[in-house]
Amino acid sequence: KSLINRDTLQAKIGLKHERMLAEADISEKKSSYIRKRVEEYPSGEMNIGNNELIHLMDMYLKCYNANSMATYVEVLFKVENEMRYKCRDKILNAYRNNISYEIEIEKLSLTD
Repeated sequence: KSLINRDTLQAKIGLKHERMLAEADISEKKSSYIRKRVEEYPSGEMNIGNNELIHLMDMYLKCYNANSMATYVEVLFKVENEMRYKCRDKILNAYRNNISYEIEIEKLSLTD
């Protein structure tokens, strides 16, 4: 509904401008008003200028980078957690092996 209202508003503004030009006898070429062609863009779309295009591309790149960084960080955390568990297991195994080795040494020394 808002797109239709925007189209009709643009058409009314264009008609008003043409009326003003006709009353003042100013040619359209000398006018500083740039008409938006409603018949070419019936849904309210307009030409996107270079500045708007650059702004949209910048927004897209920021979102893309944020999403890719989030994925990258998630993968790094997963790898870090896996490494942490592996290191913990190795430390525990070494500790258990060391304890069992010390117990065996004590048993040997007690039997002598």
